[in-house]
Amino acid sequence: MLHNQSMLLDDIHYANDECLNFIKNSLHNGFISFEQPGKGLQKIKIHKNFRLIAIQTTGIGFINKRKLPLGFLSEFEVINVSDLERDDLFEIAKNMNSTLPTKMIEDLVDFHIKLSEINKDDFDYFTVRQIIATIKALTRNENVYDTLMSIYAARYKKEKKIELIELLNKYESFKSI
Repeated sequence: MLHNQSMLLDDIHYANDECLNFIKNSLHNGFISFEQPGKGLQKIKIHKNFRLIAIQTTGIGFINKRKLPLGFLSEFEVINVSDLERDDLFEIAKNMNSTLPTKMIEDLVDFHIKLSEINKDDFDYFTVRQIIATIKALTRNENVYDTLMSIYAARYKKEKKIELIELLNKYESFKSI
C-alpha cells in the first residue's frame, strides 16, 4: 500500500458488514488504520496508484449470496465477466499440462460443462477451479475416477452421485489411466 501495489479480495460477498465498512472507509479516507500491540494506533497511507480488486462470483444457484451494499460498491468499478466458453476452458486445461492425452482433457471439459448444465437450476455452480484441480491431481498420477468423484461429487447426496457416475462412465478416456 506504500507503493504501486494491488490487493485481490476473492469472494468479497462473504465479508461481514464490519469488514466491508473498514474497506470502504479506508478507500474513502486514503489510509488504513489498525491497532498494533505495544505501538498503539498505526496508519498507513494508501499510495495513489494502489488498486483493490474485489471479486464476487455470481451466477445461478448461489444460496445465501447477498448483494453488497451500494455504499460499498460505489468505491469500485464493477466489471461483469461472462462464463468461459468450451474452447476457453479447453485452452486453460491444455496449457496446464501437456502430458495428459488431449482426448482426456476434451472429455474433462465436456464432463464439466454437462454437469454444469445438469445443475444449472441447482445451488451448485462449477468454475474453472474444478478443471484446474482435476488436471493437477491427474498430473500427480492420481486415480481418474477418485479424483473426479472427490472434486465434483463430494457435495452430493447418493441419488445425485449415481447420476454423476452414470455420466462419468460415458467417457472412455477416463477409464484409460
